[in-house]
Amino acid sequence: PDSLQALIAAKKEGQVEKIGFSVYSPAQARRLLAQAPEGAFDLIQLPFSVFDGRFLLLLPELKAHGVEVHVRSAFLQGLPQLTQLELTQLFGYAPAPLAAFRALCIQQNLPLFPALLAYVACT
Repeated sequence: PDSLQALIAAKKEGQVEKIGFSVYSPAQARRLLAQAPEGAFDLIQLPFSVFDGRFLLLLPELKAHGVEVHVRSAFLQGLPQLTQLELTQLFGYAPAPLAAFRALCIQQNLPLFPALLAYVACT
């Protein structure tokens, strides 16, 4: 709370343009929304991808509060660029959801990385 108050003061003085947080769980984001004064922060960075929709139901609430959302991990930290063999060597198996998504992209004639990004951008 003290750090947030210092950031709010710095923003009022023009030293900071936007205040933001990086969160790892929807619970953290909900806690921020509940505990921070309305308009206290401007943006939030969170993990979101075609395989990680934990924040999906929270996105409208963040928007309603005027919070800008920055997404990380949209490309699954590079896993899609690995071959099935590389995935198997790294993890002992090739994740079935990734294989299914790759197959869907091939079936629909969609490049994999633009499809991953399109999911995030259109959600």
